[in-house]
Amino acid sequence: MARPWFLYVLACQGGGLYTGVTPDVARRWAAHLAGKGARYTRSFPPQQLALVVEFASKGEALSAERAVKAMRAADKRAWLLSCGGQLPQPHAGADAPARLPAQYRLAGRAAGRRQTAIPPPQTRGRSPAR
Repeated sequence: MARPWFLYVLACQGGGLYTGVTPDVARRWAAHLAGKGARYTRSFPPQQLALVVEFASKGEALSAERAVKAMRAADKRAWLLSCGGQLPQPHAGADAPARLPAQYRLAGRAAGRRQTAIPPPQTRGRSPAR
């Protein structure tokens, strides 16, 4: 059986959101906290794991990531909250990062899976590609 892939959204210091994909959420979370995950999270350290969505394949997770990254910030925040994601309170700014939720602490553990439809990206007035 193929290993599942996960789309994850991090709430970062300064109020930004970082979206990525990985087969191992716990390992990727640790990398972001150590400053080795991505250039963005080195500048704006993650404060909280806002959402994790499981997909059957890497391709599905990458397609979902592209759709989420194409959303406007306000639309992304509304989508996160509508599918059970959590955003930190505005005053949480420079606090230490939250611990990784228990269901993602062990590599490969599938507890707490979410099956959420990712909406198609907005075209923002551009004509469709031909």
